[in-house]
Amino acid sequence: MIRERDIQTRTLRFHVAECGKGPLLLLLHGVTANARGWDKVAERLAEGFHVVAVDQRGHGRSDKPAKGYDGVDYASDIAALVETLGTGPAVVVGHSLGARNGIVAGVKHPKAVAGVVAVDYVPFIEPEVLQQLHDRVVGGNRTFASVHEVKAYLRARYPLMPEDAVERRAHYGYREENGALRPLADPAAMAATCRGFQTEDFATPTRDVRAPVIFVRGKESKLVTRAAFRRAQALRPDIRAVEVDGADHYVPEEQPDAIARITADFCALIGHGGQMQDGIEWSAPVVVQKGAKGKLMIEIPKQALTRLGVKAGDVVSYTAFANGGIEVWSIKKSPYTSLADKAKGKAK
Repeated sequence: MIRERDIQTRTLRFHVAECGKGPLLLLLHGVTANARGWDKVAERLAEGFHVVAVDQRGHGRSDKPAKGYDGVDYASDIAALVETLGTGPAVVVGHSLGARNGIVAGVKHPKAVAGVVAVDYVPFIEPEVLQQLHDRVVGGNRTFASVHEVKAYLRARYPLMPEDAVERRAHYGYREENGALRPLADPAAMAATCRGFQTEDFATPTRDVRAPVIFVRGKESKLVTRAAFRRAQALRPDIRAVEVDGADHYVPEEQPDAIARITADFCALIGHGGQMQDGIEWSAPVVVQKGAKGKLMIEIPKQALTRLGVKAGDVVSYTAFANGGIEVWSIKKSPYTSLADKAKGKAK
């Protein structure tokens, strides 16, 4: 059962929806949305995890400060929540804004972040696409005469979103004001957040993050174009990237089963609880980090690395495959001397 409560941290007060027990997952929504958009994903993950979906600053029923809507501000909230909950580090499962914030937190507060499932947000989103997002967000700051009018607006704005997700957005995302309904998200905060998308450097934190990450894109996404997704993969060829069928930008609400499965498999792979689903194969090149003691971007048995003669700084390729609940590993030294060479296809 999903429970709602407020959590006071050293930064702000956050409204959350939580369920389950186990390793900590923080679920972070996109711009203008709120924690309850994660309900279907949270329910599917509750058996193995402590799932905490958060109304981020300026959104939902959390505090709405007058300023502080840059990536580093949102990232500090992640660290403060993990600190207050006291059960970290957390895997951050972030959609759009939440994905950006999770990766920035992975750089700025690495002890708080065990990994990031980054759903439909990457560097290199085209300026015109971000401007269109800004215009849609600003245009949503209006009043509605009834819940029926809200739902009609949401159906038109999110054509692939199932009816139950529309119902949740209408129920949890608006407040009554002078006999009309208005979004809970603070309009000034939304405008400032969108300006951050347009002006802040996201390529550098994506390049620098050392926590395990997976990029997830809705196959029909208009926000993360195929070109932007390919450029992000070229920037970090060691990060696995997957696309989800039957979804545009709003993947967690349109395909919650897929996001829950990707998250559980990712957590199993990095040793953060969960169990890999049979038939799921993961493979990618990774760099062995100094002092890793068998940890690459995922858990690899130390004896396997020793047997291969792998040392810090080497590039290796790994494959993990679940078969009958047993994780089968295949590791080999890469013919590339660096990830940059891997991206260019330049072997030793």
